[in-house]
Amino acid sequence: MQVPSVLDLMKMIEQTDNVEVHLRCIHFLFGTQAYTGDYHLTSFTTETLTYYLNNAGFKIIKISLTDGWMFTVEATKN
Repeated sequence: MQVPSVLDLMKMIEQTDNVEVHLRCIHFLFGTQAYTGDYHLTSFTTETLTYYLNNAGFKIIKISLTDGWMFTVEATKN
């Protein structure tokens, strides 16, 4: 699965005053909202993502960061 990393998006925003980068990061965080269901209800940190996956009965194989802002997760159900 792929989900937003709130801390990495905030780091991207902190590193520049470029409004285009800020707008793109906000888009990544909340989705485009262009149609029904095209939005995110939450974002994650490594710790919260691990917590929720473990509590849902998943064994995490790998968590990596894609494009500097999005967690890509490989997991299996225990």
